[in-house]
Amino acid sequence: MEKNGVTKAKSAVSITKKELKKAAKKAKKAAKKAEKRERKDIKAAYTKALRKQSPDKMIAILAIILASAPVVLQLIVDKKDAK
Repeated sequence: MEKNGVTKAKSAVSITKKELKKAAKKAKKAAKKAEKRERKDIKAAYTKALRKQSPDKMIAILAIILASAPVVLQLIVDKKDAK
């Protein structure tokens, strides 16, 4: 039983949709992993700064805020783009 041209096209479209869905899912998972890694790095930097027991902890806290600013800004931009 051979497929005609229309059925082949529908099959190709269906396969392409599935592939796009898989790719989107992988991209979302990778983004989530990267965000988790960034949070972990920020937390590690904060913990390291506090362990040093430096007399000027405000500098350490400021460094953490500056390190996390791009992540926060990206989240804000993503939420605005989603709307």
